[in-house]
Amino acid sequence: MAITIKELSERAGVKIPTIRYYERQGLLPEPVRTSTGQRRYGTVDVARLRFVRFGRGLGMEIGEIRALIEMVGEGNGEEVVVAAEAIAERAERMKALCIGLQAISVAIIGGSIDEADAFDRLMAGEGAEVAEPAEPPPAPNPDATEAPQGQSRQPMDTAVVQEEASTAVELAAEGPMAEAAPEGDAPETPLSKPKRKRTRARS
Repeated sequence: MAITIKELSERAGVKIPTIRYYERQGLLPEPVRTSTGQRRYGTVDVARLRFVRFGRGLGMEIGEIRALIEMVGEGNGEEVVVAAEAIAERAERMKALCIGLQAISVAIIGGSIDEADAFDRLMAGEGAEVAEPAEPPPAPNPDATEAPQGQSRQPMDTAVVQEEASTAVELAAEGPMAEAAPEGDAPETPLSKPKRKRTRARS
């Protein structure tokens, strides 16, 4: 299969300027060109570009994606295992952070924690241990539109706040995946390899 860059863009769902940027970053090999200088791509290019788009949608850095592409392309299963372990470890840490954030949010709404303590506990992975407010606020009066004089207004239901926050995160995850990246090399990561110019053999 030999397709143009326009067809590649349509099949992979990535804009043409972004494709050219990914080529400069070594995520795609240098394409075969016709006698008139037009780029031509194949089935592997479509699959690789879709994976790049997928990885960017997960928030992966350019260097991480490039390293994974090279591992798979070179058939280096051992390095793929190491990369999988590194990603799994980071996923566990992010999961712990999410749990900590949920616990911290309850303490913040209840006014039982200050900003500095919240950050310290999040970094220490102790967010789930933040104490609940000692005295729960009084139940709201359904017949009153305003709180009695001298009584503070009822705080928002923390369960509703948490549910809305979770919904927002899910909707954000289902949104359009990132395509274009800022110009210039992305910072190196534990999965990154030195960028190599990927070229394909010319027939």
